[in-house]
Amino acid sequence: MQEFFSSRRKSPDLPQPFILDTQTSLSDNDSDDHLLPWVKNPFRLWSLEDMLKFAASEYIEMGETINDIGICLHIGELDKEMVLTDQEKIDFIKLLNKLKTHCDNMHLKIASTLLKDALDIPPSNSETLEILIKAVKVEMSQHLFFFVPSHRAKYYERSDFNERFISFFPKALRELQHAGNSFTVGEYTASVFHSMRAAEIGLRALAQHLNVIFPFEINLAEWNALIKEIEKKIETQQQLPRSTARDEELKFCSEAASQFRHFKNGYRIFVAHARESYDEEPALSIMERTKEFLEGLSIKLSE
Repeated sequence: MQEFFSSRRKSPDLPQPFILDTQTSLSDNDSDDHLLPWVKNPFRLWSLEDMLKFAASEYIEMGETINDIGICLHIGELDKEMVLTDQEKIDFIKLLNKLKTHCDNMHLKIASTLLKDALDIPPSNSETLEILIKAVKVEMSQHLFFFVPSHRAKYYERSDFNERFISFFPKALRELQHAGNSFTVGEYTASVFHSMRAAEIGLRALAQHLNVIFPFEINLAEWNALIKEIEKKIETQQQLPRSTARDEELKFCSEAASQFRHFKNGYRIFVAHARESYDEEPALSIMERTKEFLEGLSIKLSE
């Protein structure tokens, strides 16, 4: 058997088994610094360049290590029960260690656990080894990624809002970011829904600005009730003595109320009551219109 191992390792047509430095420690790493970036920070976008940069070499080296293990045990070419020399056993354990490290780096927890057990009781036949390698491959196939076209990627966790809006409308800001995230992954109706949630926060802000009062908390009021009370306040403003300040306030509140009624009748009712679904273009238009409108409200209003 020793002669067979020696001849296999000297063959120029086969990769040589990986031999680790005997001083190398392959104990479990308490830090997560070795993890792939999308494992450490999964809720952001990663480019194909990122994936190739961080995972391609790991994937290739893992394949080479699996191949080296196959050579070390020359699966299917000898008897199922293998008898290895002491040095071959050391080399084999180092290969299993290396494969486990690759699994740790690729965040393959189940395969890593199985390999950890195999290091305590190394597999003595090819069938057991094949099961271990199959576990690695199966778990890799379960790590899935969602493709996002580049023209929609810019709306994920978007931050292109003006400073006043960011400061004065933090909840509406988050709703518009949810709208952008939904749009990014192709959930266009959900994007419209979140845009209308953002708009509702602006609607309540306008009602509070005009001192609209209900016998209950204002956040319990429905759109129609809010808009009606806002319009009543605007009618009252029209009765005030003419002045530049009155006219500017009247213009601001009237335009805002008109836009909120448009949102309500054009989108909010339909999306909230499952009367309509949206495609990419209208969802983007509604989201951008809502963003622009709320940024304009932030000149005078806040949540």
